[in-house]
Amino acid sequence: MPLVAHSPLPTFETLRAQGETILSLDRAAHQDIRELHSVPGLGRSDETRTYVERYYTTFEKLREDGLDALIITGANVASPTLEAEPFWAPLQEVFDWATERVPSVRCSCLATHALLKHYHGVDRRRLPRKRWGVYRHRVTDRSHPLLRNVNTRFDVPHSRHNEISAEQFRGAGLTV
Repeated sequence: MPLVAHSPLPTFETLRAQGETILSLDRAAHQDIRELHSVPGLGRSDETRTYVERYYTTFEKLREDGLDALIITGANVASPTLEAEPFWAPLQEVFDWATERVPSVRCSCLATHALLKHYHGVDRRRLPRKRWGVYRHRVTDRSHPLLRNVNTRFDVPHSRHNEISAEQFRGAGLTV
């Protein structure tokens, strides 16, 4: 994942010389969102498959063009484990490529569960019943760039049958 050279700190040039990806502040501020992609293996209606084939790009094209950032979202699953899903292998390929080649990767929903399984062996847990609603969240550490200027308390909608607990994140050596 690249760093954004937000100041004239000499360390940025040192890291660039060592092969790290360093974005200028201007480049980071003016990136655009322009390509949609879907992994193969997702069950789709004929109408949806036609739509995706018409408007989405292929993974091969993404690899060729490269990306400045990638947001990976979720999908509806039918299998009890992610590894049994037909999209599991293609999604792992996207994860591995993005980890090495994309400056900034963000996962949401099922993609977070899949990423934790792929890289940390963390299995999501089935909830006794579906959890849904709008839940209060509180920022406890504003040092991460995504949390700058976020209110201390904010509400987020959730709807899921599975979860990965804060303890599981911490057990994998990750910060919550």
